[in-house]
Amino acid sequence: MEANVVRINTRDNVAVAVMDIKCGDPVTGIPGLALRAREDIKRNHKVALTEIRDNAPVIKYGETIGLASGNIQEGEWVHTHNLKTVGA
Repeated sequence: MEANVVRINTRDNVAVAVMDIKCGDPVTGIPGLALRAREDIKRNHKVALTEIRDNAPVIKYGETIGLASGNIQEGEWVHTHNLKTVGA
């Protein structure tokens, strides 16, 4: 099966969709991961690889890119509606 996501760093708790993913489709491209998308995820957007609790770091590139603004379930789309930035 063709990979539909890429995880940039092994520390990341999100991956980037390399193609549109439909709700219910398997998330593929990460060995050992068995996960289905809980909603539609557009190409170049993030999908949660694990549950991310409210105020927990969202990690991409091996670095914190923001905090969850509520509980995010594995397989959910991660974007501005559930991700808040961290003050500098």
